[in-house]
Amino acid sequence: MQFWLNMGFIREVEQLPALAVAAEAAGFEGICVPDRLIMPTQLETKYPYTPDGKMFWAKDIPFPDPWVSIAAMAARTSRVRFATNIYLAGLHDPFSAAKAVATASLLSGGRVICGVSASWLKEEFDLVGLDFASRGRRLDEMIRALRLLWTGAPVAFEGEHLRFPEVLLSPAPKAAIPVWCGGGSPAAMRRVANHCEGWLGLWYPADKAIAAVSELKALRAQSPRAGQPLDALIGLVGKPDGDTLGRLAEAGLTGIIATPWQLDDPRVSTLEAKEAAIAGYAQRFIA
Repeated sequence: MQFWLNMGFIREVEQLPALAVAAEAAGFEGICVPDRLIMPTQLETKYPYTPDGKMFWAKDIPFPDPWVSIAAMAARTSRVRFATNIYLAGLHDPFSAAKAVATASLLSGGRVICGVSASWLKEEFDLVGLDFASRGRRLDEMIRALRLLWTGAPVAFEGEHLRFPEVLLSPAPKAAIPVWCGGGSPAAMRRVANHCEGWLGLWYPADKAIAAVSELKALRAQSPRAGQPLDALIGLVGKPDGDTLGRLAEAGLTGIIATPWQLDDPRVSTLEAKEAAIAGYAQRFIA
């Protein structure tokens, strides 16, 4: 079982590079970085992952640019991988997105995974002039366009939402960049099975995670990517234990996304307290 450190919802953005160093020293496999382009102050859209439809974070929580953050953390580390959880690729044009991810991949020595999702926040799409209802189809095209652009060869694209004449992206990554997808809707699960190398699940109890992985396996077996490996990571609800981790691994889950300092005290803010929480978590679950 892999363990990934969640770097989301941290007010002290300047701590990210040092926390990445601590995670690498503690034996974490990777680091997950969230994304939010902009936060409207007035929202009508309900957050889909809480019973009352309200976000569990304050509107002024920082969401630093994920690719700048990854580049900064990569400069201080040598082994840990970096995944966006998730990058709102559909809010961007394909050229800017492709170049940002490719540059981060090069600067990190190929340690980058592009985790994407269709998003839940309609107001964010309204602000950039994009249709929210078709965001899933746009994201499917974006994944295809990004993979083409990352080859570094002259490529063109003609889709329903994205189209461009023959272009050349430079610099291109030296190795293929894996694409993971987040979400638990039927459309998201089909997207993972058909187009991606991995799945990112948000706040899953163990039994629900096992059922989701089983569903993904069945969809994958019927997809064009049948037989190809599939990573599956979740943010686990509750504190993990050996029996639970064993059940999850046996079911096919490959990783846990953890926020160690929130297990005991979500108010932790100092770098030293977070570093201690990372080390303590590793001693309990990774060593």
